[in-house]
Amino acid sequence: MATLSFSETYNLFRLNEIRAIIEECLAKHGMPKIQPLTSEEGVVLEASGDKLSMRITLRQETIGSEGRGYFKGQPRVKIEFAASSHDENSLAESIDRFRYCILIRASRGGG
Repeated sequence: MATLSFSETYNLFRLNEIRAIIEECLAKHGMPKIQPLTSEEGVVLEASGDKLSMRITLRQETIGSEGRGYFKGQPRVKIEFAASSHDENSLAESIDRFRYCILIRASRGGG
């Protein structure tokens, strides 16, 4: 079983906005059944399809002193992805398509 993990940060987004984008991309990539686990710290989404299983952790934060100018005090969402598949080649390709889906929808403002 091959596994892959990575993380990304989306500035100026709220947790529910990114969550909706991720759920849409999961459904588009053959994983419409999503099991959400909610806690005070964030949300964990677990989904699986024929070739791929994913666990996605979302945490909303506030941009602090490391931000520049008008970014300070604005929201951001940190996303941690962990994916596994029996096919290593399919795993890398599926993750690339999934990341691209999120990027495109986020750049459109979620639509």
